[in-house]
Amino acid sequence: MSRSLPQKSIRLEGSGPAAALCAAALSQMRGRLGIDIRGMLKPANIGEQPPVILGPQSLKLLSAMGLSERDLIKACAGTFAVGAKFTHAGFCPFIDSAPVMNGVALHQIYSKVKTPAPYSACFTAAHMANADKFVHPSGDDDYRYSIVLDASLFEHYMQRAAAHYGYKPAADDAPADITLRAELSTDTIKTEKSPDATMPVSLVYDARKDGITATAFTQSHKYISGTNKSVVDAKDMWTGDIIDAGAGLTPLHPLDHSYMDAIAFSLQSLFDIWPAGDDISLARAEFNRRTGSFIARAADYQSALLILAGAQDEDRAQDSLKTKLTQFLSRGRLVSFDDEPVSDAEWIAYLIAAGAKQARTDPLTAQFSDDTPADIIKDRKEHAQNQAAEMMKQSEYLAASEALFKPQRAAS
Repeated sequence: MSRSLPQKSIRLEGSGPAAALCAAALSQMRGRLGIDIRGMLKPANIGEQPPVILGPQSLKLLSAMGLSERDLIKACAGTFAVGAKFTHAGFCPFIDSAPVMNGVALHQIYSKVKTPAPYSACFTAAHMANADKFVHPSGDDDYRYSIVLDASLFEHYMQRAAAHYGYKPAADDAPADITLRAELSTDTIKTEKSPDATMPVSLVYDARKDGITATAFTQSHKYISGTNKSVVDAKDMWTGDIIDAGAGLTPLHPLDHSYMDAIAFSLQSLFDIWPAGDDISLARAEFNRRTGSFIARAADYQSALLILAGAQDEDRAQDSLKTKLTQFLSRGRLVSFDDEPVSDAEWIAYLIAAGAKQARTDPLTAQFSDDTPADIIKDRKEHAQNQAAEMMKQSEYLAASEALFKPQRAAS
């Protein structure tokens, strides 16, 4: 059901994948909001761009928009990623949960093993990544996935979706009640793109003192993207009658899923709090609170890797991240805040993979006999290995799903 509201129109300004996603999402929402979406999307960017990486919030938004994941992957040379390798340390599986036994978290049990396999070996995603295997998780599986897409193809796909949902081109000076600026700068990002069809199901991050480099794969290409972007303070995204996504996202880089997830979270938040009257100040304040919280947590997520790799001084981190690192390094306790970009279980796996080592173990582990922790970890590893062994190679899974990219179709 549409709503009759004082704010009748949004003008969109921008170019690139983010602007195209905003146009498609807002156009799909327009019927429910009772608004008009207009603007002039600039032509697709020329030159190499980092790939688009979609995580939980992005995939949730695309599902709400009624878009087919299979069609998106096929049109945009997409691949699945179930984890990330940190070159200075270990592997982070993308997971939704980790077991707790007799009140003791798995990573605490793991810390009692004298010569353990990597913590990631307790999870199916790590063994999937080792063999480049993939199937969609069922309700009983603990892993999640991100999707890696060619940026130019994604931009074109979303522009077509926006047109389908009723997006109206208009002059740059066309009047509107609210203006959304989706011009996101990637000036500090450099990307090399080369043909490659190996299709790993993991991302690779190399954090050094001069910045971070990410390696990702679509069905057709390998991308090596790097940035030396320094930490910057967050800004309110919505001021006056202008929503500036570029200003709001300045603390983040687009080399992991949390960047596009922040955009998706912002779009969903805009829909949730769309002003119900002439006074938009309450809606604006709530929108800035929600988006500011998510972006701050995403900035913690990106900074944690750099700090643990010695590429960033912890003194420059937000207080929330300092608290998280202090508590985890001290006793393996995770301090969780609202709007985290990943599950608590994944945050723990992420910190361990990035090199965090807790100084103390949960006293509750004293209930286990000397051999029990090693047996628990061994059983978890064997179960994860067996589960991954039954899966298809990603290329085979995409072929069986009729989701292989065909360049000639993308050009039509």
